[in-house]
Amino acid sequence: MNHITNTTVKSIWTDLLNRVSLFGPFGLFTILILVGTTFRFLYPFFSHPLDHLYSDPLRHYLNATSLFNTYIYSWLDPPLPQLWSRAMLSLFTNTRLGIATYFGSLSAITPWCWYLWGRKLFDSKEKAIVFLTAIIWLPSWLGIFGYFMDETLLLPVLGIALWLSWEAKEKNTAFSLLIAIIAWAIAIGIKMSALFELAIVLPWLFFYFLKKNDYKLRSYIVIATSLLILAAVYLAYPLWVYQGLGSTWLYPPGMGAMTKAFYLSGAAGHSTAFMKHGRPFTATCEFGSNTLLTKSLEPFSDWQTWRKGVYHLILNCDNKVVLMPPMPHLSFEKRLLYIFEGTVHFFFSRSWPEERGDDLIHIAQVETRWIWSILTLSIIVMAWQKNRFRDFIVVLCLGTIFLYAINDSAPVEGRYRKPWEGIAIAAFIYLFNAQTLSSSKSES
Repeated sequence: MNHITNTTVKSIWTDLLNRVSLFGPFGLFTILILVGTTFRFLYPFFSHPLDHLYSDPLRHYLNATSLFNTYIYSWLDPPLPQLWSRAMLSLFTNTRLGIATYFGSLSAITPWCWYLWGRKLFDSKEKAIVFLTAIIWLPSWLGIFGYFMDETLLLPVLGIALWLSWEAKEKNTAFSLLIAIIAWAIAIGIKMSALFELAIVLPWLFFYFLKKNDYKLRSYIVIATSLLILAAVYLAYPLWVYQGLGSTWLYPPGMGAMTKAFYLSGAAGHSTAFMKHGRPFTATCEFGSNTLLTKSLEPFSDWQTWRKGVYHLILNCDNKVVLMPPMPHLSFEKRLLYIFEGTVHFFFSRSWPEERGDDLIHIAQVETRWIWSILTLSIIVMAWQKNRFRDFIVVLCLGTIFLYAINDSAPVEGRYRKPWEGIAIAAFIYLFNAQTLSSSKSES
């Protein structure tokens, strides 16, 4: 009788363990995913974007509600996120309920967009589920959905672009490549910083496409078409600026000219005056960087920045089209200094604006920012030990850091790190269980 009882209890216990296994229908990851997705949807209802209208969030909200108006920033910011936000405010209604529902929906689907990429990147569904769970509960990818910020649209689109890129590399058809290129075009149309990831992914895509299609003329036509799509989306930005100001500059377009001058000036603040016939014809733009006003290394150091003063840029809008506005000169020594400073800010600065001390998600985002340097070192060590530096996900992860560090388009801020965070988590999971390769082998 005792034997039967013990066997029965053991059977029930084994069955229970199977039911609550990590990846089963009642498993730990399933529960974390369901609870996390629900929490992500509900979060903007309790941390409402309309309660956080100041600085950039206010600017982006006014861009959506004052489209085609005289509001200067509407013409200086990229048009795509403005048009999208205006459409979403019309669809969901410009009310507290409608806005919270929109941001909640966007927050909930963002990790799933990256999960699609994970299914292509990892060799098992379980690893993709671990990746999905990490993204769902990532504080810096949650708190941002309580604000009107372009990152809320960039994050899901970038996940889709990466998924379609891996799909295109796998299929190597003209259609799959062009669909991936359209996704990347949308990403850079939302925020030009997506060019850093694109600069690494695009040559990789083109190389495999040409190789698999035997370098035929048709393949080069497809690549030329891809470049035309990207160029058209890029040029839509300076054309938008011209529509509003009657003058434009091609590189960098819109606000990019001001942030580039800001970087090269070595100043801690910036203002831009727009002149026609020697007189200002619109409001002066004044801005800075919140990262430069905070102590990125706190509590270990009070250091903030080596930048000083305010730079005043004057844009002559009598010229209809110019390649680039006049830019301040930055010495080689100063450039190296700001590359180092930008790298420190990239890894250690808190993401703004979701850094309030009265929100647990914001507090978690600030306190966990140290993991990104540790994660990067772990990726480098594992890639070295396993001879995986040539694996493309490692190239993408480390290459993106390098491009952010050397770029002179704007002083680096903590929130610029957001898209890379998803890539870094993916690279870590990819390498963690990866086999060591011989020196003659490498995974693409």
